Amino acid sequence: MDADRFAILTKIDTNYWREKNPYYGDYPLSPSMQASLSIIQTRGFLTGKTYKTCADLNQAIISSISQYWTISSSQKMDCALEIFDLIHAWGGRMGRNPYVLKKSGRKTFREDYLKWFNHYQDGINSAKRQNPELALSEFCRIPQIGISFGSKHLRFWGGFPILDTRVSLLLGYSLSVRYSDYFSDIKKLAEHLNLNNLEMEQALFGFSTAFFPNNQLNIKPEIDKSMHNYDEAKALENLSQRNK
Repeated sequence: MDADRFAILTKIDTNYWREKNPYYGDYPLSPSMQASLSIIQTRGFLTGKTYKTCADLNQAIISSISQYWTISSSQKMDCALEIFDLIHAWGGRMGRNPYVLKKSGRKTFREDYLKWFNHYQDGINSAKRQNPELALSEFCRIPQIGISFGSKHLRFWGGFPILDTRVSLLLGYSLSVRYSDYFSDIKKLAEHLNLNNLEMEQALFGFSTAFFPNNQLNIKPEIDKSMHNYDEAKALENLSQRNK
């Protein structure tokens, strides 16, 4: 991340944008989350579970992970698989692929969990040992899990920021960025602003959601110029265009 971009991003009101992040807080579940939860439940997982707000679903994940570390080894697989489902519900319908049939009449990848659960367990343990790149590589060995959803699992199991298209663009990267480089830039911003890494990523995502479409740094045409941090959003748009 160059100095100009760093200077712009450190001017963002992180407390304000963290509260605006639609994946956290007392916002109702988004249509995407509701759709994902419905798909998961249709496949027979998380049956009977209901969540009114993003905070409820987020807390369910956190509580289940806390429980995972205290229960017996014989109980861990079922607990971890439920956490897997909860994270995919939270992440929205883009994470539906493991729950979609491979071919007509065959098991879904989620139903065929015995073929990949060792990768999930290895990812969990690597995240616990604070080795994010190894954990992410294990999560991404699970069928139908790419870096975006792999890093969502990394976020909850290890406390590392999600590698998202939106935040990558703000930092000047594409999705081909190495996780170590991405994480390094998040850490620099977080340290400068006295935040932890997750708070920094949450603020950047909330800011991006307000101003930009998912895959480019062009301000949405309906945005009011009086909007909070509009000048910073415009500066990032101009910087992006200069670097093309």
